[in-house]
Amino acid sequence: MGTVYRETFTKPLPPGAVIFTRKGERFARWTNRRGRKRTAKVTTPTDGKYAGTDRVLIKARTFTAKYRNGAGRVCKVATGCRSADAALAVLAELEKRADRVRCGMLSAAEAATLDHQSTPIAEHVAAYLEHLSTKRGKGPGAPYRRGTSATSATA
Repeated sequence: MGTVYRETFTKPLPPGAVIFTRKGERFARWTNRRGRKRTAKVTTPTDGKYAGTDRVLIKARTFTAKYRNGAGRVCKVATGCRSADAALAVLAELEKRADRVRCGMLSAAEAATLDHQSTPIAEHVAAYLEHLSTKRGKGPGAPYRRGTSATSATA
């Protein structure tokens, strides 16, 4: 059984932020660029790059799904959904596919192909052109790459 949640991340304290305490917890209040007042919890990391500096704790706008895939590994997938109901629907579809892989109705390679099919064609072409340019002397030369990129631009 998977879960959906909003991930949290930290940002530096905005300029002009006022730190105050409410019920024993520290918060920051500031006005954003659009003139809206914002309030968020303040945290001070103890290790890592920002150790010892005050930072604002922000929740992501979209939900993340966490589930166990067909191979038994825990996966985190950004759903892109802003509502919990929509994110739960995406999670149900991912778990259904994982169950099909576990029971043998679908192979792991077929499941990976299904994930790959949702990638837009422009990203496939960009990845192919990047692959051609990083071969470092092996394979087709620069004229071929130029011709390929010109044909893909017209397609």
